[in-house]
Amino acid sequence: MVGTVKVYSYLSSIASSKPVPSSPTKVKAIRASSKSIKLTWSTASGANGYEVFKSTSINGTYNLLWRTESLYCTNSRLTAGRTYYYKVRSYRTVGNTRVYSDKWSAVVYAKA
Repeated sequence: MVGTVKVYSYLSSIASSKPVPSSPTKVKAIRASSKSIKLTWSTASGANGYEVFKSTSINGTYNLLWRTESLYCTNSRLTAGRTYYYKVRSYRTVGNTRVYSDKWSAVVYAKA
């Protein structure tokens, strides 16, 4: 205050943040048939959806298989006897932007 007058500073710049969802946990890959594998995982706090990635080797290139809001999916039309590797990440939609979890799930695998 200056005398009886309140004096305020200039407004600060606008700050924004995008809440990061937690990573999916309890990811499991289970052989559903000789040509399909079912994947399941637990809810990730703050997530709107999940992306499932697949590879044919543990250290290989993982490609996006699905984007889903569900907690499970089944990968069909696989080669019988072949092992497949999967990892899952969660995301939260903020406006038109997807904010991804900081970490991937553990890599899981199963043989078709």
